[in-house]
Amino acid sequence: MAASCQAAGPSYTTTGDVNQATNYLLVTGVVALSRHMPLLEVWRGQQFSTFAAGFFVALLLGIVLSQTMVAAGIPGVLLLTVPFLLARRTFRAYLDLSEAYADTVRSLVTAIEAKDPYTKGHSERVARYVSMIVEDLGWSHLAIRRMEYAALLHDIGKLGVPTRTLLKPSALDEAEFAHVRAHPEVGAHIVRSVDSLADVADLVQKHHERPDGTGYPQGLQGDAIPVGSRVLAVG
Repeated sequence: MAASCQAAGPSYTTTGDVNQATNYLLVTGVVALSRHMPLLEVWRGQQFSTFAAGFFVALLLGIVLSQTMVAAGIPGVLLLTVPFLLARRTFRAYLDLSEAYADTVRSLVTAIEAKDPYTKGHSERVARYVSMIVEDLGWSHLAIRRMEYAALLHDIGKLGVPTRTLLKPSALDEAEFAHVRAHPEVGAHIVRSVDSLADVADLVQKHHERPDGTGYPQGLQGDAIPVGSRVLAVG
């Protein structure tokens, strides 16, 4: 009986891992075809290294479970499985919270687009370019995600600019331009009021600063401007 369990364990593990890998490849292929993107670019965007690490951990876990079944039977497997189930529940809660953050960002972006039609699609494009830049710089996955949020929200301060100013077809007068120049400060105030996004407020506030000091709202120069804000300006 033990020999039967020992034989079945690795086989089951291998089958599950093959199914997981196959599912990942199929989903990646569908995304690449539907978005007309190179397969390698989709892999990179989906954090393939993270998938590979998860795949490896799942393989090891399957082996451990199969050997535990052989050595200690069902009670041993249950004793080993309960902590993993609790960890999975905790991780699920973390993912739900992350999705709530993303929903908050999407709602704020929708509010910007409703106020200023020019920003429709603009924030998403900036977020895409910024992500490519910082990924190429070797930033961590978490840092890339925060930069995406900063990029999506960099113009949120335009909610404080009069609509007639945003939509004015002719040149702005001095007072109107002053309203526009204030939008990074207003945006930082809005973003800072959301606890989960407060750490990107400084990037939003300084995304119009320029290395030569000609930017606004503070006229900062060189290294006084956060790297993330400089990336946003390029994006």
